Amino acid sequence: MSLSPVPVSVPVPYPVPVPVFCLLSPVRVPVPNPVPVPVPAPVPAPCPCPCP
Repeated sequence: MSLSPVPVSVPVPYPVPVPVFCLLSPVRVPVPNPVPVPVPAPVPAPCPCPCP
């Protein structure tokens, strides 16, 4: 397996490169997002990804 040099970007209306797991997290993540969108996700724990 070879890593692709092209970064995979997720089409989300957020200027901050935050993983989808953080955006779909039920926990309020301190991210400078323009509009707070509370999305019920099946993730009971805080986002395991490196959120800012």
